[in-house]
Amino acid sequence: MAQDLYARRTQCLLMAFTLAVSVVLTAGCGKKEDGPVTAASGRFEVDDGTPAAKAPGSAGAVGQGEAGTPPSGTATAPGDVPSPPTTPPLDAAMGGATPYQIPEGNDALLAFLEQLQRQQPRGRAQQEMLADYRAIHSARVQAADKLLGESQEKKHRVAATQAKLDALRALTRLGDTQAEKALNAASRAAAKDAEPEIANLGRLMLFGMSLDELTSGEVPDVQPLLTNLKQLLADQPNAPGVFMVTRQAAMMLQQLGHKDAAAEAYQAIGNAYKDSPDEQIAAEVRSMLEQAAVQSLEAELDLEGKLRALLTGQPNSAQPVLDVLTKLLAGPSPGEYALAVTSQIAQLLEISGNNKEAGEAFALLEKSYENHPDPSLAAQATARAENGRRRAALIGQPFTVTGVQVDGSPFDWGKYQGKVVLVDFWATWCGPCLQEIPNIDAAYKKYKAQGFEVVGVNLDDDRQTVVRFLDIQPLPWTTVVSADPNAQGFENPLAVQCGIDAIPFLVLVGRDGKVDALHVRGEKLEQKLAEMLNPAGEPAAEPAS
Repeated sequence: MAQDLYARRTQCLLMAFTLAVSVVLTAGCGKKEDGPVTAASGRFEVDDGTPAAKAPGSAGAVGQGEAGTPPSGTATAPGDVPSPPTTPPLDAAMGGATPYQIPEGNDALLAFLEQLQRQQPRGRAQQEMLADYRAIHSARVQAADKLLGESQEKKHRVAATQAKLDALRALTRLGDTQAEKALNAASRAAAKDAEPEIANLGRLMLFGMSLDELTSGEVPDVQPLLTNLKQLLADQPNAPGVFMVTRQAAMMLQQLGHKDAAAEAYQAIGNAYKDSPDEQIAAEVRSMLEQAAVQSLEAELDLEGKLRALLTGQPNSAQPVLDVLTKLLAGPSPGEYALAVTSQIAQLLEISGNNKEAGEAFALLEKSYENHPDPSLAAQATARAENGRRRAALIGQPFTVTGVQVDGSPFDWGKYQGKVVLVDFWATWCGPCLQEIPNIDAAYKKYKAQGFEVVGVNLDDDRQTVVRFLDIQPLPWTTVVSADPNAQGFENPLAVQCGIDAIPFLVLVGRDGKVDALHVRGEKLEQKLAEMLNPAGEPAAEPAS
Protein backbone atom coordinates (compact mmCIF):
# COMPACT_ATOMS: atom_id res chain seq x y z
CA MET A 1 0.00 0.00 0.00
CA ALA A 2 2.85 2.39 0.87
CA GLN A 3 4.43 2.36 -2.58
CA ASP A 4 1.11 3.00 -4.32
CA LEU A 5 0.35 5.88 -1.96
CA TYR A 6 3.77 7.33 -2.63
CA ALA A 7 3.28 7.10 -6.38
CA ARG A 8 -0.12 8.77 -6.25
CA ARG A 9 1.06 11.65 -4.08
CA THR A 10 4.11 12.36 -6.21
CA GLN A 11 2.61 12.09 -9.70
CA CYS A 12 2.79 15.83 -10.38
CA LEU A 13 6.19 16.18 -8.74
CA LEU A 14 7.68 13.44 -10.89
CA MET A 15 6.26 15.13 -13.98
CA ALA A 16 8.44 18.11 -13.11
CA PHE A 17 11.56 15.98 -12.75
CA THR A 18 12.39 16.02 -16.44
CA LEU A 19 15.91 15.12 -17.42
CA ALA A 20 17.33 13.74 -20.66
CA VAL A 21 14.97 11.60 -22.72
CA SER A 22 17.09 8.59 -21.95
CA VAL A 23 16.60 9.16 -18.25
CA VAL A 24 12.84 9.35 -18.56
CA LEU A 25 12.67 6.20 -20.67
CA THR A 26 14.89 4.33 -18.26
CA ALA A 27 12.90 5.36 -15.22
CA GLY A 28 9.63 3.75 -16.34
CA CYS A 29 6.18 4.28 -14.84
CA GLY A 30 5.33 4.75 -11.20
CA LYS A 31 1.53 4.68 -11.46
CA LYS A 32 -1.30 4.61 -13.92
CA GLU A 33 -1.22 7.58 -16.27
CA ASP A 34 -4.19 9.85 -16.76
CA GLY A 35 -4.38 9.35 -20.51
CA PRO A 36 -6.12 6.30 -21.95
CA VAL A 37 -4.35 3.39 -23.57
CA THR A 38 -5.97 1.52 -26.41
CA ALA A 39 -4.50 -1.63 -27.84
CA ALA A 40 -6.17 -0.78 -31.13
CA SER A 41 -3.96 2.27 -31.55
CA GLY A 42 -1.14 0.17 -32.95
CA ARG A 43 1.05 -2.84 -32.29
CA PHE A 44 2.31 -2.43 -28.73
CA GLU A 45 1.70 1.31 -28.75
CA VAL A 46 0.01 3.75 -26.41
CA ASP A 47 -2.81 6.05 -27.48
CA ASP A 48 -1.42 9.23 -25.96
CA GLY A 49 -4.80 10.92 -26.04
CA THR A 50 -3.61 13.73 -28.28
CA PRO A 51 -6.55 15.56 -29.85
CA ALA A 52 -6.57 15.88 -33.63
CA ALA A 53 -5.46 19.48 -33.81
CA LYS A 54 -3.97 20.47 -30.48
CA ALA A 55 -1.36 19.10 -28.13
CA PRO A 56 -2.43 17.57 -24.83
CA GLY A 57 -1.99 19.10 -21.42
CA SER A 58 -3.45 22.51 -22.16
CA ALA A 59 -4.26 24.89 -19.41
CA GLY A 60 -7.98 25.63 -19.47
CA ALA A 61 -9.27 24.16 -16.28
CA VAL A 62 -11.83 26.30 -14.56
CA GLY A 63 -14.96 25.50 -16.51
CA GLN A 64 -17.55 22.81 -16.19
CA GLY A 65 -15.55 20.55 -18.47
CA GLU A 66 -16.20 19.61 -22.05
CA ALA A 67 -19.27 17.56 -22.73
CA GLY A 68 -18.59 13.89 -23.15
CA THR A 69 -15.33 12.56 -24.48
CA PRO A 70 -14.36 12.46 -28.14
CA PRO A 71 -14.59 8.96 -29.58
CA SER A 72 -11.36 7.02 -30.16
CA GLY A 73 -10.25 7.57 -26.58
CA THR A 74 -9.20 11.20 -27.04
CA ALA A 75 -8.54 12.81 -23.66
CA THR A 76 -9.74 16.35 -23.15
CA ALA A 77 -8.92 18.97 -20.58
CA PRO A 78 -11.83 20.90 -19.09
CA GLY A 79 -12.85 23.99 -20.97
CA ASP A 80 -13.29 27.61 -19.95
CA VAL A 81 -15.70 30.40 -20.88
CA PRO A 82 -16.72 33.58 -23.00
CA SER A 83 -19.64 35.91 -23.97
CA PRO A 84 -20.76 37.91 -27.04
CA PRO A 85 -20.16 38.51 -29.90
CA THR A 86 -22.63 35.98 -31.22
CA THR A 87 -21.07 33.24 -33.31
CA PRO A 88 -22.16 33.10 -36.98
CA PRO A 89 -24.60 30.30 -37.84
CA LEU A 90 -22.80 26.98 -37.75
CA ASP A 91 -22.10 25.33 -41.05
CA ALA A 92 -20.27 22.14 -41.97
CA ALA A 93 -16.94 23.75 -41.18
CA MET A 94 -17.87 24.31 -37.55
CA GLY A 95 -19.66 21.31 -36.21
CA GLY A 96 -22.21 20.95 -38.95
CA ALA A 97 -25.96 20.76 -38.63
CA THR A 98 -27.13 19.67 -35.19
CA PRO A 99 -29.92 17.15 -34.53
CA TYR A 100 -30.39 18.64 -31.06
CA GLN A 101 -33.47 20.88 -30.92
CA ILE A 102 -32.73 24.23 -29.28
CA PRO A 103 -35.52 24.98 -26.76
CA GLU A 104 -37.32 28.25 -26.04
CA GLY A 105 -37.17 30.17 -22.79
CA ASN A 106 -34.26 31.13 -20.57
CA ASP A 107 -34.68 28.44 -17.95
CA ALA A 108 -35.16 25.78 -20.62
CA LEU A 109 -32.00 26.96 -22.38
CA LEU A 110 -30.04 26.84 -19.13
CA ALA A 111 -31.26 23.30 -18.41
CA PHE A 112 -30.45 22.31 -22.00
CA LEU A 113 -26.86 23.56 -21.62
CA GLU A 114 -26.47 21.62 -18.38
CA GLN A 115 -27.83 18.50 -20.08
CA LEU A 116 -25.45 18.80 -23.04
CA GLN A 117 -22.51 19.36 -20.71
CA ARG A 118 -23.13 15.84 -19.36
CA GLN A 119 -24.05 14.28 -22.70
CA GLN A 120 -21.84 11.46 -23.97
CA PRO A 121 -21.52 11.04 -27.75
CA ARG A 122 -23.62 8.22 -29.19
CA GLY A 123 -23.26 6.04 -32.25
CA ARG A 124 -22.64 2.49 -33.37
CA ALA A 125 -19.35 3.32 -35.08
CA GLN A 126 -16.54 5.75 -34.42
CA GLN A 127 -17.56 8.12 -37.21
CA GLU A 128 -21.11 8.25 -35.89
CA MET A 129 -19.85 9.03 -32.40
CA LEU A 130 -17.54 11.71 -33.73
CA ALA A 131 -20.40 13.31 -35.66
CA ASP A 132 -22.54 13.29 -32.52
CA TYR A 133 -19.69 14.78 -30.49
CA ARG A 134 -19.50 17.66 -32.97
CA ALA A 135 -23.27 18.03 -32.91
CA ILE A 136 -23.34 18.24 -29.11
CA HIS A 137 -20.88 21.11 -29.05
CA SER A 138 -22.48 22.84 -32.03
CA ALA A 139 -25.78 22.77 -30.14
CA ARG A 140 -24.09 24.16 -27.04
CA VAL A 141 -22.76 27.10 -29.01
CA GLN A 142 -26.17 27.82 -30.56
CA ALA A 143 -28.02 27.50 -27.25
CA ALA A 144 -25.47 29.69 -25.48
CA ASP A 145 -25.72 32.39 -28.15
CA LYS A 146 -29.50 32.32 -27.87
CA LEU A 147 -29.43 32.66 -24.09
CA LEU A 148 -26.88 35.47 -24.26
CA GLY A 149 -29.10 37.30 -26.75
CA GLU A 150 -32.26 36.93 -24.68
CA SER A 151 -31.17 37.41 -21.06
CA GLN A 152 -29.07 39.92 -19.14
CA GLU A 153 -29.38 38.03 -15.85
CA LYS A 154 -25.95 37.29 -14.40
CA LYS A 155 -26.44 33.55 -13.83
CA HIS A 156 -27.63 33.12 -17.42
CA ARG A 157 -24.78 35.15 -18.89
CA VAL A 158 -22.11 33.37 -16.86
CA ALA A 159 -23.47 29.90 -17.64
CA ALA A 160 -23.92 30.67 -21.34
CA THR A 161 -20.45 32.20 -21.61
CA GLN A 162 -18.98 29.18 -19.86
CA ALA A 163 -20.75 26.75 -22.16
CA LYS A 164 -19.92 28.66 -25.33
CA LEU A 165 -16.19 28.88 -24.67
CA ASP A 166 -16.14 25.28 -23.55
CA ALA A 167 -17.89 24.08 -26.70
CA LEU A 168 -15.81 26.22 -29.07
CA ARG A 169 -12.66 24.89 -27.51
CA ALA A 170 -13.88 21.32 -27.97
CA LEU A 171 -14.51 21.99 -31.66
CA THR A 172 -11.15 23.74 -32.00
CA ARG A 173 -9.40 20.65 -30.68
CA LEU A 174 -10.96 18.69 -33.51
CA GLY A 175 -9.18 20.92 -36.01
CA ASP A 176 -12.10 23.27 -36.72
CA THR A 177 -10.46 26.53 -37.84
CA GLN A 178 -13.73 28.48 -37.88
CA ALA A 179 -14.38 27.47 -34.27
CA GLU A 180 -10.84 28.53 -33.37
CA LYS A 181 -11.42 32.02 -34.76
CA ALA A 182 -14.75 32.26 -32.98
CA LEU A 183 -13.14 31.10 -29.74
CA ASN A 184 -10.47 33.78 -29.98
CA ALA A 185 -13.02 36.52 -30.60
CA ALA A 186 -15.41 35.33 -27.89
CA SER A 187 -12.61 35.01 -25.34
CA ARG A 188 -11.35 38.53 -26.01
CA ALA A 189 -14.86 39.93 -25.74
CA ALA A 190 -15.45 38.09 -22.48
CA ALA A 191 -12.16 39.36 -21.04
CA LYS A 192 -13.44 42.95 -21.51
CA ASP A 193 -16.87 42.29 -19.99
CA ALA A 194 -18.00 44.51 -17.14
CA GLU A 195 -19.02 41.49 -15.09
CA PRO A 196 -15.84 40.34 -13.24
CA GLU A 197 -16.78 36.67 -13.30
CA ILE A 198 -17.19 36.69 -17.08
CA ALA A 199 -14.04 38.75 -17.57
CA ASN A 200 -12.11 36.20 -15.51
CA LEU A 201 -13.42 33.37 -17.66
CA GLY A 202 -12.28 35.17 -20.79
CA ARG A 203 -8.81 35.85 -19.42
CA LEU A 204 -8.40 32.26 -18.33
CA MET A 205 -9.44 30.97 -21.73
CA LEU A 206 -6.99 33.29 -23.50
CA PHE A 207 -4.27 32.08 -21.18
CA GLY A 208 -5.22 28.47 -21.88
CA MET A 209 -5.10 29.12 -25.62
CA SER A 210 -1.61 30.61 -25.33
CA LEU A 211 -0.50 27.49 -23.45
CA ASP A 212 -2.06 25.33 -26.18
CA GLU A 213 -0.01 27.20 -28.76
CA LEU A 214 3.18 26.64 -26.78
CA THR A 215 2.57 22.93 -26.24
CA SER A 216 1.70 22.39 -29.90
CA GLY A 217 4.87 24.16 -31.03
CA GLU A 218 2.99 26.96 -32.80
CA VAL A 219 4.71 29.54 -30.56
CA PRO A 220 8.29 28.66 -29.57
CA ASP A 221 8.86 31.67 -27.29
CA VAL A 222 7.85 31.10 -23.66
CA GLN A 223 8.20 34.72 -22.58
CA PRO A 224 4.69 35.88 -23.61
CA LEU A 225 3.14 33.03 -21.64
CA LEU A 226 5.27 33.82 -18.63
CA THR A 227 4.29 37.49 -18.86
CA ASN A 228 0.61 36.56 -19.07
CA LEU A 229 0.97 34.23 -16.09
CA LYS A 230 2.46 36.98 -13.95
CA GLN A 231 -0.26 39.39 -15.08
CA LEU A 232 -2.99 36.94 -14.11
CA LEU A 233 -1.44 36.55 -10.68
CA ALA A 234 -1.08 40.31 -10.24
CA ASP A 235 -4.60 41.22 -11.40
CA GLN A 236 -6.82 38.71 -9.63
CA PRO A 237 -4.93 35.95 -7.81
CA ASN A 238 -8.04 34.97 -5.83
CA ALA A 239 -10.37 34.68 -8.84
CA PRO A 240 -11.70 31.14 -9.42
CA GLY A 241 -9.32 28.97 -11.42
CA VAL A 242 -6.30 31.29 -11.47
CA PHE A 243 -4.21 29.21 -9.09
CA MET A 244 -5.05 25.98 -10.88
CA VAL A 245 -4.40 27.26 -14.40
CA THR A 246 -1.11 28.99 -13.53
CA ARG A 247 0.12 25.93 -11.65
CA GLN A 248 -0.72 23.76 -14.66
CA ALA A 249 1.17 26.16 -16.92
CA ALA A 250 4.25 26.01 -14.70
CA MET A 251 4.16 22.22 -14.76
CA MET A 252 3.81 22.21 -18.54
CA LEU A 253 6.76 24.58 -18.93
CA GLN A 254 8.82 22.16 -16.85
CA GLN A 255 7.59 19.17 -18.84
CA LEU A 256 8.50 20.88 -22.12
CA GLY A 257 12.04 21.50 -20.90
CA HIS A 258 11.77 25.25 -20.22
CA LYS A 259 13.35 24.87 -16.79
CA ASP A 260 14.27 28.49 -16.14
CA ALA A 261 10.82 29.73 -17.14
CA ALA A 262 9.20 27.02 -15.03
CA ALA A 263 11.27 27.98 -11.99
CA GLU A 264 10.30 31.63 -12.50
CA ALA A 265 6.65 30.63 -12.78
CA TYR A 266 6.78 28.51 -9.62
CA GLN A 267 8.39 31.39 -7.75
CA ALA A 268 5.75 33.86 -8.95
CA ILE A 269 2.92 31.50 -7.97
CA GLY A 270 4.54 30.85 -4.61
CA ASN A 271 4.88 34.55 -3.85
CA ALA A 272 1.28 35.21 -4.85
CA TYR A 273 -0.23 32.49 -2.65
CA LYS A 274 2.25 31.98 0.19
CA ASP A 275 -0.14 33.65 2.67
CA SER A 276 -3.29 31.99 1.31
CA PRO A 277 -5.90 31.18 4.00
CA ASP A 278 -6.75 28.02 2.02
CA GLU A 279 -4.58 25.37 3.66
CA GLN A 280 -4.62 23.15 0.59
CA ILE A 281 -3.35 25.96 -1.62
CA ALA A 282 -0.83 27.02 1.03
CA ALA A 283 0.52 23.45 1.21
CA GLU A 284 0.87 23.25 -2.58
CA VAL A 285 2.63 26.60 -2.62
CA ARG A 286 5.13 25.43 -0.02
CA SER A 287 5.78 22.45 -2.25
CA MET A 288 6.26 24.72 -5.28
CA LEU A 289 8.76 26.92 -3.46
CA GLU A 290 10.65 23.83 -2.32
CA GLN A 291 10.61 22.54 -5.88
CA ALA A 292 12.02 25.81 -7.22
CA ALA A 293 14.82 25.71 -4.62
CA VAL A 294 15.70 22.08 -5.35
CA GLN A 295 15.67 22.66 -9.10
CA SER A 296 18.03 25.61 -8.66
CA LEU A 297 20.40 23.35 -6.75
CA GLU A 298 20.03 20.63 -9.41
CA ALA A 299 21.14 23.11 -12.07
CA GLU A 300 24.01 24.39 -9.93
CA LEU A 301 25.28 20.84 -9.37
CA ASP A 302 24.69 19.79 -13.01
CA LEU A 303 22.54 16.82 -12.04
CA GLU A 304 21.38 16.30 -15.61
CA GLY A 305 24.92 16.04 -16.95
CA LYS A 306 25.95 13.65 -14.19
CA LEU A 307 22.94 11.42 -14.84
CA ARG A 308 23.69 11.35 -18.55
CA ALA A 309 27.20 10.18 -17.75
CA LEU A 310 25.80 7.52 -15.43
CA LEU A 311 23.27 6.17 -17.91
CA THR A 312 25.71 6.11 -20.81
CA GLY A 313 28.10 3.97 -18.78
CA GLN A 314 30.88 6.53 -18.27
CA PRO A 315 33.55 5.30 -15.84
CA ASN A 316 33.43 6.55 -12.25
CA SER A 317 30.09 8.25 -12.86
CA ALA A 318 28.13 6.80 -9.93
CA GLN A 319 29.86 8.60 -7.04
CA PRO A 320 29.26 12.11 -8.46
CA VAL A 321 25.54 11.29 -8.73
CA LEU A 322 25.51 10.03 -5.14
CA ASP A 323 27.25 13.25 -4.07
CA VAL A 324 24.46 15.31 -5.68
CA LEU A 325 21.82 13.23 -3.92
CA THR A 326 23.58 13.82 -0.62
CA LYS A 327 23.54 17.60 -1.13
CA LEU A 328 19.88 17.59 -2.18
CA LEU A 329 19.03 15.93 1.14
CA ALA A 330 21.38 18.06 3.24
CA GLY A 331 18.73 20.52 4.46
CA PRO A 332 17.16 20.23 7.92
CA SER A 333 13.79 19.13 6.55
CA PRO A 334 13.76 18.14 2.86
CA GLY A 335 10.28 18.10 1.40
CA GLU A 336 8.10 16.10 -0.95
CA TYR A 337 9.77 17.18 -4.16
CA ALA A 338 13.24 16.36 -2.82
CA LEU A 339 11.90 12.93 -1.86
CA ALA A 340 10.56 12.36 -5.37
CA VAL A 341 13.81 13.46 -7.02
CA THR A 342 16.21 11.61 -4.75
CA SER A 343 14.12 8.42 -4.89
CA GLN A 344 14.34 8.59 -8.67
CA ILE A 345 18.10 9.17 -8.53
CA ALA A 346 18.57 6.19 -6.20
CA GLN A 347 16.59 3.99 -8.57
CA LEU A 348 18.65 5.18 -11.55
CA LEU A 349 21.81 4.19 -9.69
CA GLU A 350 20.23 0.75 -9.23
CA ILE A 351 19.08 0.46 -12.85
CA SER A 352 22.55 1.39 -14.12
CA GLY A 353 24.04 -1.51 -12.14
CA ASN A 354 25.71 0.55 -9.43
CA ASN A 355 24.25 -1.48 -6.60
CA LYS A 356 26.67 -0.32 -3.89
CA GLU A 357 25.92 3.36 -4.50
CA ALA A 358 22.21 2.59 -4.88
CA GLY A 359 22.19 0.92 -1.48
CA GLU A 360 23.93 3.93 0.06
CA ALA A 361 21.42 6.26 -1.63
CA PHE A 362 18.38 4.40 -0.28
CA ALA A 363 19.91 4.28 3.21
CA LEU A 364 20.59 8.03 3.12
CA LEU A 365 17.09 8.67 1.84
CA GLU A 366 15.53 6.76 4.72
CA LYS A 367 17.75 8.42 7.34
CA SER A 368 17.07 11.93 6.00
CA TYR A 369 13.32 11.53 6.51
CA GLU A 370 13.16 9.29 9.59
CA ASN A 371 12.28 12.18 11.96
CA HIS A 372 10.48 14.32 9.41
CA PRO A 373 7.66 16.53 10.78
CA ASP A 374 5.38 15.07 8.10
CA PRO A 375 4.93 11.40 9.08
CA SER A 376 3.63 10.51 5.62
CA LEU A 377 6.92 11.59 4.01
CA ALA A 378 8.85 9.55 6.56
CA ALA A 379 6.69 6.53 5.74
CA GLN A 380 7.16 7.03 2.01
CA ALA A 381 10.94 7.32 2.34
CA THR A 382 11.02 4.15 4.44
CA ALA A 383 8.88 2.33 1.86
CA ARG A 384 11.13 3.39 -1.01
CA ALA A 385 14.25 2.29 0.86
CA GLU A 386 12.67 -1.02 1.84
CA ASN A 387 11.63 -1.65 -1.76
CA GLY A 388 15.18 -0.93 -2.89
CA ARG A 389 16.51 -3.48 -0.41
CA ARG A 390 13.97 -6.06 -1.55
CA ARG A 391 14.97 -5.64 -5.18
CA ALA A 392 18.67 -5.88 -4.35
CA ALA A 393 18.05 -9.06 -2.36
CA LEU A 394 16.58 -10.83 -5.40
CA ILE A 395 19.96 -11.29 -7.11
CA GLY A 396 21.24 -14.85 -6.80
CA GLN A 397 18.13 -16.13 -5.03
CA PRO A 398 15.56 -18.70 -6.26
CA PHE A 399 12.60 -17.05 -7.95
CA THR A 400 9.04 -18.30 -8.28
CA VAL A 401 6.21 -16.69 -10.23
CA THR A 402 2.84 -17.03 -8.52
CA GLY A 403 -0.66 -16.15 -9.68
CA VAL A 404 -3.14 -17.32 -12.29
CA GLN A 405 -3.46 -16.87 -16.03
CA VAL A 406 -5.72 -14.08 -17.26
CA ASP A 407 -8.57 -16.52 -17.89
CA GLY A 408 -8.37 -17.62 -14.25
CA SER A 409 -6.76 -21.00 -14.98
CA PRO A 410 -3.80 -22.17 -12.83
CA PHE A 411 -0.28 -21.11 -13.73
CA ASP A 412 2.45 -23.76 -13.52
CA TRP A 413 5.88 -22.24 -12.88
CA GLY A 414 7.33 -25.76 -12.74
CA LYS A 415 7.19 -26.18 -16.51
CA TYR A 416 9.83 -23.43 -16.86
CA GLN A 417 12.37 -25.40 -14.83
CA GLY A 418 15.74 -25.61 -16.58
CA LYS A 419 15.02 -22.67 -18.89
CA VAL A 420 16.20 -19.08 -18.95
CA VAL A 421 13.09 -17.02 -18.17
CA LEU A 422 12.45 -13.30 -18.44
CA VAL A 423 9.73 -12.19 -16.01
CA ASP A 424 8.27 -8.92 -17.25
CA PHE A 425 6.17 -6.87 -14.80
CA TRP A 426 4.05 -4.54 -16.94
CA ALA A 427 0.66 -2.85 -17.37
CA THR A 428 -1.39 -1.76 -20.37
CA TRP A 429 -1.33 1.89 -19.25
CA CYS A 430 2.48 2.03 -18.99
CA GLY A 431 4.03 3.56 -22.11
CA PRO A 432 7.61 2.35 -21.47
CA CYS A 433 6.24 -1.15 -20.82
CA LEU A 434 4.57 -1.28 -24.22
CA GLN A 435 7.62 0.23 -25.89
CA GLU A 436 9.74 -2.58 -24.47
CA ILE A 437 7.52 -5.39 -25.75
CA PRO A 438 8.88 -5.42 -29.34
CA ASN A 439 12.40 -5.81 -27.93
CA ILE A 440 11.29 -8.72 -25.75
CA ASP A 441 9.37 -10.23 -28.65
CA ALA A 442 12.43 -10.13 -30.91
CA ALA A 443 14.57 -11.82 -28.25
CA TYR A 444 11.87 -14.42 -27.65
CA LYS A 445 11.77 -15.38 -31.32
CA LYS A 446 15.54 -15.42 -31.58
CA TYR A 447 16.32 -17.51 -28.49
CA LYS A 448 13.20 -19.58 -27.83
CA ALA A 449 14.67 -22.64 -29.55
CA GLN A 450 17.65 -22.44 -27.18
CA GLY A 451 15.52 -22.54 -24.06
CA PHE A 452 14.44 -18.93 -23.54
CA GLU A 453 10.94 -18.21 -22.23
CA VAL A 454 9.01 -15.12 -21.16
CA VAL A 455 6.32 -14.75 -18.50
CA GLY A 456 4.44 -11.50 -18.21
CA VAL A 457 3.10 -10.39 -14.82
CA ASN A 458 0.39 -7.83 -15.45
CA LEU A 459 -0.19 -5.07 -12.89
CA ASP A 460 -3.39 -3.51 -14.21
CA ASP A 461 -5.92 -2.77 -11.48
CA ASP A 462 -8.71 -4.45 -13.46
CA ARG A 463 -8.15 -7.90 -14.96
CA GLN A 464 -10.67 -7.22 -17.75
CA THR A 465 -8.45 -4.41 -19.03
CA VAL A 466 -5.64 -6.79 -19.86
CA VAL A 467 -8.12 -9.34 -21.21
CA ARG A 468 -9.37 -6.76 -23.72
CA PHE A 469 -5.82 -5.72 -24.54
CA LEU A 470 -4.72 -9.29 -25.25
CA ASP A 471 -7.81 -9.91 -27.37
CA ILE A 472 -6.58 -7.18 -29.71
CA GLN A 473 -2.82 -7.55 -29.31
CA PRO A 474 -2.06 -11.16 -28.25
CA LEU A 475 1.36 -11.86 -26.75
CA PRO A 476 3.15 -15.10 -27.64
CA TRP A 477 3.94 -15.87 -24.00
CA THR A 478 1.86 -16.49 -20.89
CA THR A 479 0.52 -13.56 -18.91
CA VAL A 480 -0.06 -13.98 -15.18
CA VAL A 481 -2.18 -11.86 -12.84
CA SER A 482 -2.79 -11.93 -9.10
CA ALA A 483 -5.09 -14.72 -7.94
CA ASP A 484 -6.48 -12.40 -5.26
CA PRO A 485 -9.14 -10.03 -6.67
CA ASN A 486 -8.43 -7.67 -3.76
CA ALA A 487 -4.69 -7.51 -4.46
CA GLN A 488 -4.34 -6.25 -8.01
CA GLY A 489 -2.00 -3.68 -9.55
CA PHE A 490 0.98 -2.77 -7.40
CA GLU A 491 -0.67 -4.70 -4.55
CA ASN A 492 -0.04 -7.95 -6.46
CA PRO A 493 1.69 -10.14 -3.81
CA LEU A 494 4.57 -10.95 -6.16
CA ALA A 495 5.10 -7.24 -6.91
CA VAL A 496 5.11 -6.45 -3.19
CA GLN A 497 7.53 -9.30 -2.52
CA CYS A 498 9.90 -7.97 -5.19
CA GLY A 499 9.70 -4.36 -3.98
CA ILE A 500 8.31 -3.09 -7.27
CA ASP A 501 7.30 0.57 -7.33
CA ALA A 502 8.04 1.35 -10.99
CA ILE A 503 7.52 -0.59 -14.20
CA PRO A 504 8.58 -2.10 -16.50
CA PHE A 505 10.52 -4.25 -14.06
CA LEU A 506 12.36 -7.15 -15.68
CA VAL A 507 13.78 -10.14 -13.83
CA LEU A 508 16.03 -12.58 -15.72
CA VAL A 509 16.04 -16.05 -14.16
CA GLY A 510 18.79 -18.52 -15.07
CA ARG A 511 18.50 -22.25 -15.79
CA ASP A 512 19.21 -22.90 -12.11
CA GLY A 513 16.02 -21.07 -11.15
CA LYS A 514 17.89 -18.17 -9.53
CA VAL A 515 17.78 -14.49 -10.43
CA ASP A 516 20.69 -13.65 -12.70
CA ALA A 517 19.96 -10.00 -13.47
CA LEU A 518 17.42 -7.17 -13.11
CA HIS A 519 16.47 -4.24 -15.35
CA VAL A 520 17.55 -6.01 -18.57
CA ARG A 521 15.87 -3.59 -20.96
CA GLY A 522 16.89 -2.75 -24.52
CA GLU A 523 20.34 -3.95 -25.54
CA LYS A 524 21.01 -5.35 -22.08
CA LEU A 525 18.57 -8.20 -22.72
CA GLU A 526 20.28 -9.28 -25.93
CA GLN A 527 23.69 -9.08 -24.27
CA LYS A 528 22.64 -11.21 -21.31
CA LEU A 529 20.88 -13.82 -23.44
CA ALA A 530 23.87 -14.13 -25.76
CA GLU A 531 26.03 -14.67 -22.69
CA MET A 532 23.69 -17.21 -21.04
CA LEU A 533 22.38 -19.11 -24.05
CA ASN A 534 25.17 -18.79 -26.57
CA PRO A 535 28.41 -18.93 -24.53
CA ALA A 536 30.44 -20.47 -27.37
CA GLY A 537 29.62 -17.57 -29.65
CA GLU A 538 27.72 -19.72 -32.10
CA PRO A 539 25.12 -17.91 -34.22
CA ALA A 540 21.70 -17.90 -32.57
CA ALA A 541 18.75 -19.24 -34.49
CA GLU A 542 17.15 -16.64 -36.69
CA PRO A 543 13.62 -15.69 -35.56
CA ALA A 544 10.77 -17.11 -37.57
CA SER A 545 9.41 -14.63 -40.04
